[in-house]
Amino acid sequence: MKIKQTTPHARPKKIILITIIVLFILACGYTGFALKQDIWPFNTAGSVTQAEKDAANNFPTTSPKTDAPAVDSSSKNNDPQTPNQSNDQVPVSPTLTATITQLEEKDSVIYFSAAITGTSDSGTCVVNFTNPNDKPVTKQVTGTVKGSSVACGPIQISNLEFSYLGQWSVDFNFYTGGKQVSTSGIINIR
Repeated sequence: MKIKQTTPHARPKKIILITIIVLFILACGYTGFALKQDIWPFNTAGSVTQAEKDAANNFPTTSPKTDAPAVDSSSKNNDPQTPNQSNDQVPVSPTLTATITQLEEKDSVIYFSAAITGTSDSGTCVVNFTNPNDKPVTKQVTGTVKGSSVACGPIQISNLEFSYLGQWSVDFNFYTGGKQVSTSGIINIR
């Protein structure tokens, strides 16, 4: 009578395969977590200073960001505004008027649109959402000329970009010809 014996290599192959699968799942989970939390090795914004860490831990009552975001130099915009000028350095145009035409959250998406009168230059549209408990969320687009006015948007932002739910200040700036016009609003993100 012959006795069947299992090969001694079958069991270690299963253990190695299960170990590889578990490690792959853990690596994917960490990658997703790191991307959501914007932590190293996926943080491309540079190193965080001690002052920024302290500000984040103390939840300042005012928004730390008041400067206009950098203008993308690769865009085909003839706007003479320099990329690092703050809002205070760009003069306000008395001939331009900005109006927020849409500011709402629907189906986990924030929708923003604005209209600018007094120009037929596409310019640069910048919307900045701020809350003292979270990092700012900024979006920039080129305006669309519609007759004698300019439309900015609709800009769609997933509410996943906002880690803090609640009231957010919305500051909108439109830049053209070295001048700016701005308006603001408030949205409650849920």
